[in-house]
Amino acid sequence: NLSLSWKVKELKKANAVAVYNHSTFTDEIEMDAFGSQSWGASINEFKPFEQRSGELRFRVTFNAQKGNWSFSLPAHPDEKPQNFGPVFAFTRVRIAQQMTPHRKFRNSKKDTVISNGKSSNKL
Repeated sequence: NLSLSWKVKELKKANAVAVYNHSTFTDEIEMDAFGSQSWGASINEFKPFEQRSGELRFRVTFNAQKGNWSFSLPAHPDEKPQNFGPVFAFTRVRIAQQMTPHRKFRNSKKDTVISNGKSSNKL
């Protein structure tokens, strides 16, 4: 369970927090995703708040059974906190895949067109 807060000048423009993992296993072994070419950031999106400025609180729970994250404005209890979990992230990815036009690829050995992960015979 982690909680971070920032003073944000323009909350209406803020819509995500990027999280990079940094782990220390021993004095000699560390993993730092920020400088890695193979490990990326985790992007936690949210809908911009209506307040102009203020403290933005980000809470995240890393748990194999029920990881989740939330955003809130502690000084503005009238602003409803935004809560998210793995189902939200999975659903967003699936919607994006369905709405994004993908390039069509032709298999050079067969007369098949592959689009959106589905293959069909060329007419």
